[in-house]
Amino acid sequence: EKPKIKGYTYDLKRLLEQAEKNIRKVEEEIRRAEIRKQNEERETRAIEHFEKGNQFYQEGKLKEAREQWEKTLELSKDPEMKDYIREARKRAKEHGLARKKEEEERQKRLEAEQKKRQRELEEQAEVFYAQAVSLYNSKDYDQAQIKFEQVEQVLQGYKRTGRYLGAIKKQQDLERTRQDQLKKDAGRRKG
Repeated sequence: EKPKIKGYTYDLKRLLEQAEKNIRKVEEEIRRAEIRKQNEERETRAIEHFEKGNQFYQEGKLKEAREQWEKTLELSKDPEMKDYIREARKRAKEHGLARKKEEEERQKRLEAEQKKRQRELEEQAEVFYAQAVSLYNSKDYDQAQIKFEQVEQVLQGYKRTGRYLGAIKKQQDLERTRQDQLKKDAGRRKG
C-alpha cells in the first residue's frame, strides 16, 4: 500500500506543479494580449493624430499640425510600443513578401494562360491555313481568300498568309483584266 500512496502523492505533486506552470503560462498570455490590445489602441490613436496633422497642414494650420504629429511621436516612445513597432515592421515585411509571392504566382498563371491561348490560336489558324492552301492549290481563289482572311483574323502574319493573299489579289486582277479584255473583244466583234 505504501507504493500506491507514494505514487498518488507523486502524481498529485506533478499535477500541482503542472497546474502552476499552466497558470503562469496563461497569465503571460493574458498579459501579452492586454499589451497587444493597448498597443493596437495606441496605433489607432497615432494614426488619428497623424492624419489630423496632415489635414491641419493642408489647411495651412502649421502649429496645430505640428502638435498632432508630436502626439503621434509621443505614443511611439512607450517601451511596450517599441516592441510592437518592431513586430509591426516584421509583419509588414512578411506581408510584403507574401504579396510579392502572390503577384509572382499570378503572373505565372497569366503567362501560362497566355501561352495556352496562343497555342489554341495557332491550332485554329493552322486549320484555316491548311484549308486555304488546299483551296488555293485547287484554284478556288475566292474561297481561299476567305479562309486566308480568317487566318489573319485569328493570328495575324501566320506563316505565308500575306504572300498567298497577295498572289490571290494578283490572280484576281489578272482575271478581271482578262474578263475586261474579253468584253472589249466581244464588243468590237458586234460593232
